[in-house]
Amino acid sequence: MKVYFILEDTLYYIPQMLDTVLADKHYDYVEVACVSELKKAGKIGWNSYLKRHILDIGIISCVKLVLIGLKGLIAGKTVHSIAKKHDVPVIDVKNVNDKSFIQHIKDLDIDVVVSSNPQIFKKELLNAPNIACINRHSALLPANGGLLPVFYAIVSGEAYTGATIHKMDVTIDTGQIICQRAIEIPARPVLSDLYEKCYALSAELILQALEILEKNLPEQPLKEPTRQASYHSLPTADDWRKFKNRGAKFA
Repeated sequence: MKVYFILEDTLYYIPQMLDTVLADKHYDYVEVACVSELKKAGKIGWNSYLKRHILDIGIISCVKLVLIGLKGLIAGKTVHSIAKKHDVPVIDVKNVNDKSFIQHIKDLDIDVVVSSNPQIFKKELLNAPNIACINRHSALLPANGGLLPVFYAIVSGEAYTGATIHKMDVTIDTGQIICQRAIEIPARPVLSDLYEKCYALSAELILQALEILEKNLPEQPLKEPTRQASYHSLPTADDWRKFKNRGAKFA
């Protein structure tokens, strides 16, 4: 089965996740496309939002995040370097919905596209692979779709977060769940630690999802507890207050 990755070009979590997946040689990993946030006129991007909310995040947490990123950079743990380590071609893509990029995927005759990136797939890209586009999300969908799912799990006082692999459709984080697994949220949670666990779990789930799709096995969503669907955007001041009141830290 021919697998294509569309991943965020970041130093955090994704390189380690990719390393684990590519170490499993069962599938034909054709290429990795690195993408960044697609800026839209009049809209605040995630990176810009973080810069405006340094005090909410906390100076110490900001320093820790910078050090984590620098450690990964010095160690050569980037999406590009991990792909090259496993002899998988890697390219940079500005817009995943560009017609030339979609045609590139079609020309490669890809079976499954694996996504973990901030850009939204339009219908033509969703239809490009032979089997499906699948997405990994750090939440127990259908709860906490959208941005910062683990943050909102903490804000809501939930006992668990986790990771979900689902088929992608034209709406965000609503496609059919292929597999998912839960992670307990501790009494005084550290957001970055929980995300690290979610991405490590995601690597296992991506491989599980690929096997389910390859062998046409039954999907394996969590059956209990029943979760209400929810969707979130950038946090408000009240969200940050609730986050801190839970005794949580960003990093």
